[in-house]
Amino acid sequence: MLLAFASALGIGGVLALHRSWAGKDRHRALVIAGWFMLGVGAVLAGLAEGAWGVAIAALPTMTTALIILAVAAWRCPAPLEPRPGKVRRPARPAPRRIPARLATFAIVAIGALFASLALALGARSAALAMNWGEANANVVMLFVLPVAWSALAYALLVAPNRNRQFAILAATCIPALPALL
Repeated sequence: MLLAFASALGIGGVLALHRSWAGKDRHRALVIAGWFMLGVGAVLAGLAEGAWGVAIAALPTMTTALIILAVAAWRCPAPLEPRPGKVRRPARPAPRRIPARLATFAIVAIGALFASLALALGARSAALAMNWGEANANVVMLFVLPVAWSALAYALLVAPNRNRQFAILAATCIPALPALL
């Protein structure tokens, strides 16, 4: 029963946010109410069934958002055609820069994986140094790895140049040095 109520709150939150954002003026109270309903719905779903409950309650919430977006896309007017008197010249295609893109992929995907693995090993060795036990240290490592990988991927993608990317990767590997030495 609590899970159904949490799902209803999620649906209501999406509808409230859509209603508040759809008009020309945004109703602050409706925005706050929408986010509040989404938050309370997630908490209630977690209390009812744990992580499984949150996942189940999120399904109707996301389905509602999908339906709203699909209807809005369907009703969206077609783009205006250029006037017959004006002829647009096709733009020159931009260079593909395939080697640079492959390098970015290698740095972000593979480099970030190894750097986050180094950070996770450093966290594991720190946990072992604090006498947390082997199992707890392994859990810390398994937690840190995906979180660090995600954060590193973001940081590397927004870095302005390659030097900054390599500096981020090198700084992330520093905590692993005591574990490796």
